[in-house]
Amino acid sequence: MSRRFKTLILLLLLIAGNAVLAAPQWVAHTSIASPDLPPGGWSRFDDLFRDASGQYQIPYPFAELVRFLEARVDNGQRSGVRQVFIPIGRSLQRNAPAPDFFHFPRALIALQGEPAAGTRVLEYRLFIAHQPSTATLEVISYNDIAGRFEFQVVDAYDARQRPLVRQANRLMCLSCHQNAAPIFAMRPWSETNFNVEVAARLHDALPARFKSFVGSLSADAGAIDLLAERANYLAAAQLIWQQGCSDASCRAAALLALLQYRLSGETNFARSDSVYRSDYVANLRRNWQRNWPDGLALANSRIVDRDPFAEEPLTRTEDALSLRPPHATWRDVDAIVAGGIIIRLAGFMTQADILRLDRHLIAKGNRSVQNNERLEARCRLSNHTESTRLLKCANGASKASLRATIELEYSLGKVQSMRLLSLRLADEPGLLEPTIVNLTRLADGLQADLENADGAISMRLPSGDRLHSLKLHWQDDSLQREIHLEIEIAREFQIIEQALASMLLNHRKGNGASLSTGPFQREVIMAELGKALGLAADHNEPPQARRQQHAQIPARTLPLLKGEQAGDLALLQPYCGHCHGADTLAPPGFLAGNDTTRHIEQCAARILARLLAWHDPSEQAIAPMPPPASIDANWSQSEDYFNLTAAIGEQLAATRGSAAVIAATAGSYDLLPPCMTID
Repeated sequence: MSRRFKTLILLLLLIAGNAVLAAPQWVAHTSIASPDLPPGGWSRFDDLFRDASGQYQIPYPFAELVRFLEARVDNGQRSGVRQVFIPIGRSLQRNAPAPDFFHFPRALIALQGEPAAGTRVLEYRLFIAHQPSTATLEVISYNDIAGRFEFQVVDAYDARQRPLVRQANRLMCLSCHQNAAPIFAMRPWSETNFNVEVAARLHDALPARFKSFVGSLSADAGAIDLLAERANYLAAAQLIWQQGCSDASCRAAALLALLQYRLSGETNFARSDSVYRSDYVANLRRNWQRNWPDGLALANSRIVDRDPFAEEPLTRTEDALSLRPPHATWRDVDAIVAGGIIIRLAGFMTQADILRLDRHLIAKGNRSVQNNERLEARCRLSNHTESTRLLKCANGASKASLRATIELEYSLGKVQSMRLLSLRLADEPGLLEPTIVNLTRLADGLQADLENADGAISMRLPSGDRLHSLKLHWQDDSLQREIHLEIEIAREFQIIEQALASMLLNHRKGNGASLSTGPFQREVIMAELGKALGLAADHNEPPQARRQQHAQIPARTLPLLKGEQAGDLALLQPYCGHCHGADTLAPPGFLAGNDTTRHIEQCAARILARLLAWHDPSEQAIAPMPPPASIDANWSQSEDYFNLTAAIGEQLAATRGSAAVIAATAGSYDLLPPCMTID
């Protein structure tokens, strides 16, 4: 390579500037190589669609797949499958339906709600995109045993062929999915049919599918955005469970808190408890200083919104390949971070798990727990309406204090019924909202049995103990004399505490895996907890042995640029081959096949522009290559970077002249000769 040309490249870099993209310490650093095949376990998609023989049985057409999934998620009055259409987007499939974008819109679905069949959590753990023009499904679904999302592709998804499921090129996927999880655009989600103009064009193009303009609009974009954000926290929760907690005592304390949180109807947990503060928070703080002294950055699930009808090319911030700022950076462990991880871990449990524990505590507590606590208060009566009376009850005692407001229906000189308007206990952070499920008239008052508003889980406090009943006592129905309120709390959660102590003891003896350093696994935890509690085994879990099969992935061979003749162009292989070594048009496979020299000549201008973009900080610059998320930012200061950039520039100058080199640095990427044109 001539000295004159190396000098030219160096001058171009100096003119462009020397901005280095410095990456924080990420929850999951995508530049660290990760195998396409999972190190263990299987994805939710495998769990749902692979049979005992290892064959995939995927409902077709896509509408049948949606119906299949709807039957497996309970989302109350709404569908558990949230769906949007993205005719013109930024995925690798973006140009597949061209020019008929609105006749073949890409559909994206995500699951929301509790599992209606089986016991594995599906909410924000399964995302599927369908591109009908290529008969392809792109799947992102969670793998509990590996503690990660799997990226899979289903080819030949049509009525004439058996679908072929394979693991996607993970490193290429993570170039955009820098959080190693689903991504979605920010509000207002202009690329989706939440956009009125997109919806109108879909209605015009597909009147049989969208029979009205209103029917073509979708508000599900907001739900999918939220589900992608929640999915984004799974990696952080797993990391802190495994590395933030350095011992089983810390994990047991975290498990105790998350069970309190779920049993209380996701209101709170006992944050002031000594076990939580000493075994979990204190341990987490010590490990934080050792593992993440400069803080921990959570990658971002949201990409910048993009107008699909914009005539201007993508800006750097709109390009999903550009390195995105963190969603959040946690400098140290405060109450919000420590408590937030408990809440994220609690999302691994199902409502069926919690209902089962709740019923077991009631049954066993009624037989064995004798230390139920009673709190009392005096009540003051005032007229509310002509037929109602209002009681305001309070007890000023420190820890045992309670406050309540009760409405009594009063007619014919007698109390007929009562309604609990508000209830607050001194050690609880907010108002409790119990519902009266059974009202019994006593000789001297009324007794109300209490339950949560949804009628499923008993009314429990953040301590995990049950708010059992409420009694009002008075001397006569005139209510003119002293009225007393009594709250009974069933101290049942000690049963869970004893079971966790037993699990911790077993772990220290070398038995059990629930509190080990591996990923948080709901199935393992519930099996060991159930055994410690004396619960019968749950037989709804999928057999694990038959689900360890994975389709073999052909090795990606790169038959290019060997020997001295290639020179520094051979550096394309290690730095670009992972994404450009396959015979594809998106991304262009200029390193595939037997004619790589011609392909590189075709693509040289665009390759050079991408390499120089590492040193161009302007907003209008194209995103640099290799993608910043997949390589250390210091690479742009390395000798390999300099030599490769100079080699590509020299190649371009030799085949198309030095004017082509200058054009590649001018910033008008879309005006450069196209890469990998079809012969």
